[in-house]
Amino acid sequence: NNGAGLLTVSTLDSLICLMISDGVQKKKSIFLPRFSVEMNMDFSEVLRAEGVTNCFNRESANLSRLAHDILYVQAVEQKAVFKVDEDGTLAAACEWCDVGYLMGVAPKPLVLTFDHPFIYILLRGPD
Repeated sequence: NNGAGLLTVSTLDSLICLMISDGVQKKKSIFLPRFSVEMNMDFSEVLRAEGVTNCFNRESANLSRLAHDILYVQAVEQKAVFKVDEDGTLAAACEWCDVGYLMGVAPKPLVLTFDHPFIYILLRGPD
């Protein structure tokens, strides 16, 4: 108690214990400062530790259901944002993969040859 009738807690554990101490749900007021946290995390090692390894291996990766090219995963990353203010809480996260392309097996380039008569029309849009 800080003398103003407010309790001061020093750890998250003590705050949780304070909130649920008597087993009876009570209305409580908690005053928090505005804050935001952004975090970037490389999930590649987490996935490897969980046994997801073939997609990271250039020789054994099989991503043929995603693309016709020979691809493998180089990295999996996540960005998370957490904001708290007077209006409430906002949390968002996105994940993405860095995909490598095996250069030893290059796809055939698309070749367009316009060596015969053709028509083109340039139209103005509705604006």
